[in-house]
Amino acid sequence: MMMTSHIHQSRYRVTLPGGRKVDIRTQEGVHACLKESAFCKDYVSTTLQDAIQIRQKAELDQEDKNCLTQAYTLMHFLSLNADTNTNILLEGIRESDIHVWYNDIAIDEIKKLSTKPSWVLTGILDIFEESVLNPCTTLACHAVPVAIALEGEFFQVLANFIRARQGGSSLPAPMICTQINSIIFWSLSVATTRFDPCWSKEKYFDTLESSGMLEQFLRVVTVPQFPESDTLMSNVLDTLASCRDLLSKKFKKGTPCGDTLRAIAEGKDGSKTERPVIMQRLRGLVGLVDMMKPMDDSVLKSQQCGHCGKSGTSKEFQLSLLLCSRCRLTRYCSKECQRGKSLAFWLS
Repeated sequence: MMMTSHIHQSRYRVTLPGGRKVDIRTQEGVHACLKESAFCKDYVSTTLQDAIQIRQKAELDQEDKNCLTQAYTLMHFLSLNADTNTNILLEGIRESDIHVWYNDIAIDEIKKLSTKPSWVLTGILDIFEESVLNPCTTLACHAVPVAIALEGEFFQVLANFIRARQGGSSLPAPMICTQINSIIFWSLSVATTRFDPCWSKEKYFDTLESSGMLEQFLRVVTVPQFPESDTLMSNVLDTLASCRDLLSKKFKKGTPCGDTLRAIAEGKDGSKTERPVIMQRLRGLVGLVDMMKPMDDSVLKSQQCGHCGKSGTSKEFQLSLLLCSRCRLTRYCSKECQRGKSLAFWLS
């Protein structure tokens, strides 16, 4: 039997021990709720378990949807208004319940939405369906939830959710893309600044790449969203561009990320690309990756010092040759050879 919810019909007011009512849409209300640690932990656990029971039904009526919306609303506002610079969120929510949120509710719901014909055809969710993504966005501002999401299958499921759109040839609606991009932006920030110990940016993007989410992020980031999003997403792409080793390995031709990036930059991805600022960043990534291509062995072997004739087959030697700053063609094995050749040229 389900316990009675403490959220009023407005969904935003919680009755604390002693009868005080607080509005969880405000930071003051959320902090008051979280500081009632034992009450809040039990309250969240009960709400999530009620949601799990309801979701097991074959058909949901309006009352069921209202109860689920209450659960999603609770998780959303607690994580939205909890101070991200402290661990106050964990004062009122058990870590085990964050696992429950991702593994037993969010992931399962996103998997179901991925198979809905309306999603596959249109990329649009109704308000109730979309509400499950709201807590995923705000939880991405906190270290423990981000760690749970990265270490589990959340990002893989999210990638498959995007890929389900018309077999991967179309993209979600702008509002959904905004939520997905926000998850990426905040989880990157948290993983690289608030983890203990902090992840490197390379490790973060490598984890996304392994899940298939990095490839899909390159696609959803092209969908026009709110104006400020250009700046936020440009920051993510600039951070990605600074991960040179990862780019050289994961973005070369023949890799999922590399082929997707080039298809988008060349207008062959099958989706609209109406964000000039973002498209400029993506094309810049292509150019950066191409600049990092290793020289072909036949080219390397054909190069030798233009003065003494010294040559070698090792890439280390070939890459150490100095390029003439005038003709930009001849290479030298040392500065002495470069000066000697220049002197011989002027004396002849």
